[in-house]
Amino acid sequence: MVTKNILLVEFNEILFSRKLAEKVFKEKIETELNDKNITLCFDFSGVLTITHSFADEFFKILFLNIGCDNIKEKTTFKNYSDFNKKVLITAMKNNKNIC
Repeated sequence: MVTKNILLVEFNEILFSRKLAEKVFKEKIETELNDKNITLCFDFSGVLTITHSFADEFFKILFLNIGCDNIKEKTTFKNYSDFNKKVLITAMKNNKNIC
């Protein structure tokens, strides 16, 4: 299994909108979904803040495209602050109903 690191600060220090989450998906995630040998590692180094709208759309997109059963096997997250972790966890829980 190969891990592809996705450095989210490349998009902005503040991850702030649903449109930005869609952009991250289209530019960094979409092409990797068909390769079963790739794990996506979302690296939050340098990211100051994640808004709820970004995180909500981000997890919605991940669940719809990767599936709830595969999310733990296909993705990892690292280098997030305690605040950003809370935003991510809340968004993840809110979007589990998609499955």
